[in-house]
Amino acid sequence: MDRIATLLVLGFSVLLLFWAIPNQIEEVEFGRIRPETLPMFLGWVLAALAALQLISSRSVKFDLRLVSRTVVAFAIVIGGAILMMQIGFEFAMPIMALLLMLLLAERRPFWLALGVLIVPVGVWALVEILLDRPLA
Repeated sequence: MDRIATLLVLGFSVLLLFWAIPNQIEEVEFGRIRPETLPMFLGWVLAALAALQLISSRSVKFDLRLVSRTVVAFAIVIGGAILMMQIGFEFAMPIMALLLMLLLAERRPFWLALGVLIVPVGVWALVEILLDRPLA
């Protein structure tokens, strides 16, 4: 199961590097750093780590509970991305953050409030205001 998951991560990173990032990032004439620099770097890091994991992983027993939680987390992220296209980042991100935090068994009100209110506002402010890039 680990090798299958690692192959999926490696395939996803290749998809990011050669299709998603080049097709989804637009060129700009201003700024010191090109917009694709960080995503491409992180895509290569993800691919390298997946390749390293693929050649060094050892067999472990299948854990249905862990796999099901991973599938639910993946579904929350995909659903959140779809919801962001429908209602926008500002409204979808807090919902997605809350669902992920509850899935991870976080129940402390302070951390829930921080993850649902403060972090999405911080991401929005960083991207929209500081970087002057739209999240839509």
